[in-house]
Amino acid sequence: AAILVLLGLWILIIYTNIVCFYLGIAALFWYNILYTPLKRFSSLAVIPGSVIGSIPPIIGWAAAGGDLLDPTIVFLALFVFIWQIPHFWLLLLIYNDEYSKADYPTLTNIIGPVSLKRLTFIWIVALVTCGVIIPYFSFTKELIVLSILFILGLILIFRSKRVLTETLDSKGFFAVFTELNIYVLVVLLVLSVNRLLN
Repeated sequence: AAILVLLGLWILIIYTNIVCFYLGIAALFWYNILYTPLKRFSSLAVIPGSVIGSIPPIIGWAAAGGDLLDPTIVFLALFVFIWQIPHFWLLLLIYNDEYSKADYPTLTNIIGPVSLKRLTFIWIVALVTCGVIIPYFSFTKELIVLSILFILGLILIFRSKRVLTETLDSKGFFAVFTELNIYVLVVLLVLSVNRLLN
């Protein structure tokens, strides 16, 4: 792990810039010093934990010389941040027993699985909303891209409504988990391809 950390930081300092290097160090410390220990004490550790997932796109943006306050990267990082919360909560709904056996505090033990399902669905809707808004902040305003993102979002919301049913089992949660991750991947691919073509 130490070798990989040093190698990663070396790559950042040699091949990008000092901002990327500092962001890499910040992600390293945030994950290992704050987030990982916090998982043992708080069922809401996923919130600060999701900050770490939003740092890699910011590093890429900074490496390309982008301004860190540009709304484009702010909303893209927000999109990645929001995604990680329902992503984790779906895993919790799948593996709740394992988390309990490992003595991790979980929201299912605090608010119950029904409320967690509702929260998860709300965060999925928030993710789709953010995904539809991203293009308005200088990525693109092309009708085809906006239409694709809108349709993808509607499909995800429609498919994710299953989370709200009481009879959904681990396989059903895993299906929603998979669809959520595919949605994020396709949105990022659509935005990236469009950016490359323009």
